[in-house]
Amino acid sequence: MTPRPGVDRRGFLVGLGLVAGASVLAACGGSGTGGGPSSAARRPYSSLAGPDMSGAAPGVRAQDDLFRHVNGAWYDGYTIPADKVSTGATESLGDQVEQQLKEIVESIRDPRPGSDEARIRDVYTTYMDTAAIEAAGTGPIRPMLAAIDGAADRAALFEVMAAQERSDNGWGIIASAIGPDGKDSTRNVVTIAPGPIGLQREQYTDPQHEEIRAAYRDYLSTTARLAAFPDPAAAATRIVDLERALAAAMWPLERYRDPTATYNPYPWEHLDGLAPGYDWIRWRDLQGIRADVSKEVVLVQPDYLTAAATIWADADLEALKDRARMTVVQTYTAVLPKEFRDAQFAFAKLVQGTEKDTERWKDALGFVNSAVGEALGRLYVEKHFSADAKQQVLTLVDNIKAAYRTSFEHSPWMTAPTRAAAVAKLDKIVTKMGYPDTWTSYERLKTDASSAVANHRAVIAFANDKALGDLGKPVDRTEWSMLPQTVNAQYDPTKNEICFPAAILQKPFYSPDSTAAVNYGAIGAVIGHEIGHAFDDSGSRYDGDGNLRDWWAPEDRAEFDKRAKAVIAQYNGLVPIGLGPGDTVNGELTVGENLADLGGLSVAIKAFRIAVANRDQGTQFADEHGAAAAASSSAASAAASDAVLVPLFLSYSRSWQGKSRPEAARELLKTDTHAPEDLRVTQVVKNLDTFASAFGVRPGDGEWLAPEQRVTLW
Repeated sequence: MTPRPGVDRRGFLVGLGLVAGASVLAACGGSGTGGGPSSAARRPYSSLAGPDMSGAAPGVRAQDDLFRHVNGAWYDGYTIPADKVSTGATESLGDQVEQQLKEIVESIRDPRPGSDEARIRDVYTTYMDTAAIEAAGTGPIRPMLAAIDGAADRAALFEVMAAQERSDNGWGIIASAIGPDGKDSTRNVVTIAPGPIGLQREQYTDPQHEEIRAAYRDYLSTTARLAAFPDPAAAATRIVDLERALAAAMWPLERYRDPTATYNPYPWEHLDGLAPGYDWIRWRDLQGIRADVSKEVVLVQPDYLTAAATIWADADLEALKDRARMTVVQTYTAVLPKEFRDAQFAFAKLVQGTEKDTERWKDALGFVNSAVGEALGRLYVEKHFSADAKQQVLTLVDNIKAAYRTSFEHSPWMTAPTRAAAVAKLDKIVTKMGYPDTWTSYERLKTDASSAVANHRAVIAFANDKALGDLGKPVDRTEWSMLPQTVNAQYDPTKNEICFPAAILQKPFYSPDSTAAVNYGAIGAVIGHEIGHAFDDSGSRYDGDGNLRDWWAPEDRAEFDKRAKAVIAQYNGLVPIGLGPGDTVNGELTVGENLADLGGLSVAIKAFRIAVANRDQGTQFADEHGAAAAASSSAASAAASDAVLVPLFLSYSRSWQGKSRPEAARELLKTDTHAPEDLRVTQVVKNLDTFASAFGVRPGDGEWLAPEQRVTLW
C-alpha cells in the first residue's frame, strides 16, 4: 500500500531498513511520574504473579509446541477484530494505550492559544471534522494538481515535482532522508534510496500476484476518477507500468540489510555522471539542501539511480504526470472526502483481509502522533507512567548487560581481541528509558483550527525544516526516534543506543507485581533482543561509537557467519501457524531478528540467574503448574537448576501471543524482517539447552533439536 498520511519519506527508508533502528516488533499505567509501589524484589514471592496461562491449550505439551502450550486455546478461540490485520499481546496493550491517549486528547478544553495542547486539539479536531472535509472536496489540493497539469515538458515537471517533494512530502523516483553518517556518526548527511512504489517489488512481475496487480490498478483508476484525472483508466495503467520499471531496478529486500552495501558516499557533482538525465544539483537546491553543509550524499543503491534516471528520461511525459498527481492524492487521502478513503480500503481489504476500516478517531490519534507526538507523549507520561517502573527496568538492563559481558568474556569461539572489542562496544551502549529528558519544541509549528489539509501541510513543512536544520550540525544524541506512547523497543546502530518507551513498560511485558522469572521472560527478553541487535549480522558491522568499522578478527567473523547461516537454514522453509506449505519464512530476510531473538532470550536467562544470585534471601520459584518448587536457602543455588526457568519460558511465550489474518501473514512473510510470532517462540527455544533441560524435551518431541544442530551465540 501507499505510505500513510503524515508519515514522512524517512518512514519509507525505515521500512527498507535503510535508516538506523531495529525494533523488536513488526508492523510491545501507573499513577503518575512520582512514587509508585515498592519494588517487587522486596515483596514476598507468594504475593507475586506467575505466568498468565489463561490462553493455554491443556492438550498441548510445552515439549511439543511452547507457543500453543501457552497460547493455543486463545489462538483457536479469539476472533481478530474486523478493523485489524492482527491481534495479540502487543496489540492489546496498544489498544489500551490508544484509549488512554483518546481520553487525554478529548479532555483538552479551551487550550491556551499557541500551546502544545492547542496544537494537539487543532490537529485532532480538524481530522475528525468530516463534514468540513466533505464540504471542501478536493479543493485544498487543486493548486498542487494544477501545477502538475501545467507542466509543458519534462524540465517543467521536474521543477514542480522537486518543489512538491520539499513542501508536500510527495515523492518521485527517489526517497531521501537526513540522519547520521554511517562512517562518521557525529555528523548528519543526506541519504538517497529507491523511491516508494505502491506494491512490493515481486508483486509487479510474479504471476501469482496478478489478482493484487489487477486490484491495485482498479484502486488507482477509481482514485484517478475521483480526482478528475484526464483519463483515469489509462492513468492507472501508465502508473503501474512506470512503477514496474522502477521495481525491476530495485534489489531484493534482504540485500538492503547489509549496511556496507548500502553505504555509498558520492560528491553531489558526481551524480550527473552516475545517473545522467536527472538534474541532481537542481534537485538538491529545490529541497533546500545547502551546498556548504552537504558536500556529498550517501546512496543506498547507486545502480538504482542509474536506472531510475534513464526511466525518467525515457518515460512518457503523461505517465510521469499521472504518477505525480497520484502521489499528491495519496499523500492527502486521509483528509479528503470519504470516497477516497473507501477506495483505499477496498484495496487494503484484498491485500490484508480486514473486514472494516479503522475507526476515524484511531487514525486521528495516529496523525497527532506523527504531527506533535512528543507533546502528546508528555501528557501521556504525566498521567500513566511510573518513575518506579523506569528504575526497576533499568536494573534489568544492568543485569542483562552484565550477562552479555560474561558471555563475551567467556565466549568459546571468539578470540581475545574480538572479545575485548565486543565488551568495549557493550559498555558504550546508551539506554533510553521511558521518555526523553528534553521534549521537542513545536513552537514553530503553526496549526489551523479549521483545515485538516492546512495542518497536514504545516506538519510536513515543520518536519522537513527540522531535518534540513540538522545538516551542518553535530548529531543530537539526546533526541528520541520513538515516542513514549509507542508499544515497541529499538536499537539504533548509528547511536549505539537502546530505547524502551514508557508504553512498553507494563503488562504483559513488565509488572512490579510479577515474579522475576516472568519479567525476565518478557521485558528481559526484549531488552536482550535489542542489545543483541548490536551484535547481529548487521549491527555488528558498527563499532561502539556508531560507525561502520570492522572490529572483528577475520576468523571470528567467519565463525559468526557460519552460525548465522545455520540460523538461516533453520528458518528457511518454516511454515507459521495458520498458513499452508507454500507460505514459508525467508531465513535471509529475517536472520537479524532471529539472531537477536536467540541471543536475547539466552542472555535474559543468564541475567535472571544474576538477579536471583544477587538477592539476599531465599526465593521460591513456581513450576509450570503454579505450585511452589522446593526453595533453597540460597537463592543462587536455587537458580542453578534449569527447572526454575519454567515460568520464564512460559512468560516468554505469552509475550508473543498473537495471530494475523492469512492475507496479512502472507504479505509479512515477503516483507517483514521479523519471523511470525509462533516461530519466534518455538524455533528459538529449540536451540536452548536450558529449555530442553527445564521441560525434559526428548527426541521425538516437537521442540526437540539435536544438540549438534543447536546454534549458540552468547
